[in-house]
Amino acid sequence: MGFRPRKTAVQQVEQIDRWIATEERREIERRHGEQARPPAPDWPYTSAVATWRVSAPVTSTEIKH
Repeated sequence: MGFRPRKTAVQQVEQIDRWIATEERREIERRHGEQARPPAPDWPYTSAVATWRVSAPVTSTEIKH
């Protein structure tokens, strides 16, 4: 069996075409996801737990060295 540069080159081009098609599909799906996503609220989101953790006093026994 001999070396077939043309077949190898064609296979490489086909593989690159598949990669491009896959990336184009991903980009289309990403854009669709952005469009389907509800708009962000115009108020800042904070959970009660996050607020409590920030505002709760920290004692010296809770600090680990």
